[in-house]
Amino acid sequence: MSEKQISGIQPSSSPASGIKLSIVIPCYNEEKNLPELAERFAKVMRPGFELILVDNGSYDSSASVLASLALRPEYSFIRTTKVEKNIGYGYGILHGLREARGEYVAYTHADLQCEPSDVILAYGKLLASASPACTLVKGERQNRHDILSILYHLISSTLFLHHYNDINGQPKVFPRALLEEMKEVPKDFAFDFYVQHVAVRNKYSVEEKSRGNKMVED
Repeated sequence: MSEKQISGIQPSSSPASGIKLSIVIPCYNEEKNLPELAERFAKVMRPGFELILVDNGSYDSSASVLASLALRPEYSFIRTTKVEKNIGYGYGILHGLREARGEYVAYTHADLQCEPSDVILAYGKLLASASPACTLVKGERQNRHDILSILYHLISSTLFLHHYNDINGQPKVFPRALLEEMKEVPKDFAFDFYVQHVAVRNKYSVEEKSRGNKMVED
């Protein structure tokens, strides 16, 4: 196992009765975005959903902002957890996934570029799929044609003999059971590719939810 990898995902929280969806968001120096993030999620959260906000080793005031938000009754769906030292984007997500209690899990970013409604729509698409227990739904970014993205997808597809489309698209939603198949997890930005690759390796259907509610199957 390399220095950029960590051992597999062993959730520290057991599935909780009534919790259908756990949404994990790593937050690194996002103090300015957090109040709006919580407000946007409050508009779409439903009973049985939880939002796990991970302070991913921030050195700004994210910790105090998160603590304040979690105490507000209108944000009772929020749970918080903390990584003491930032060691990577992937590790922040992993830390949150270990706390997840839902039957299904999702993750996305804290930078407000992915609307909370996109997470809920992706979850709905997963439930409406032919086999929700073996399906991963991911976001598809629009007009993403920069040379680095093109090269990244070309190399990944060539190395692993599978067409991977918009690997870093957010959100990603999948059954909790997929966590058990993640053995050597990268703690950096390779995490997004790793999740999709593990899904493909385990014969999951990978479906895309693009903005504007246009659905595309991989």
